[in-house]
Amino acid sequence: MTVYKKGGGSIYQFNRINVKTSQLQLFINYLQQKYEQQLAEIEQFYPINWYMEINNHQIWAPSTTLAFTHLGKRQLSVCFLLHHIEKEINTKHSITDPLLLKNVSECFVEFLFLHELKHMQQFCNGLTLKQYKKLGSYKTNPYEEQATQFALETMKLAHPEKFELLQFILNKGKINHLNESKWQQHFIDCK
Repeated sequence: MTVYKKGGGSIYQFNRINVKTSQLQLFINYLQQKYEQQLAEIEQFYPINWYMEINNHQIWAPSTTLAFTHLGKRQLSVCFLLHHIEKEINTKHSITDPLLLKNVSECFVEFLFLHELKHMQQFCNGLTLKQYKKLGSYKTNPYEEQATQFALETMKLAHPEKFELLQFILNKGKINHLNESKWQQHFIDCK
């Protein structure tokens, strides 16, 4: 896609690239292997059914929902709404560098994965859906705060070079032609 931006009397042209659901799916498969030990501990309590919904036809969820964990009868269901995640990344950011897009996508998806991993652990520690719903909305629910903090702390330890990027993304920062070179330089400096 070619996008034109006006600035200082000039028109800048850049070729934006997009992440694909297939790339997201491959990375989630990789994360399942990376966090295999933690998942094995959870599966001692509940088997895990993984769903990677590509087109949102089978599972309805608001467009703001990117992933969720559900405790059913004796099993956990973890769903990643890949179409929603793809849309979140591609509409929010205008990235031209494939390596930067890979870093942004993987950073964001790993954060979501770790957030859901914490929810799985919460269910294994006795949390019920009824208890969860009693504690208010998504934004005020302490279980959501715990999951977010766990994901942030884990990312900071595992990927200190990506932590600043993750904070920027989670604080509604947008990567575009104005700041893309800053983030490219950030990863060069971290090497």
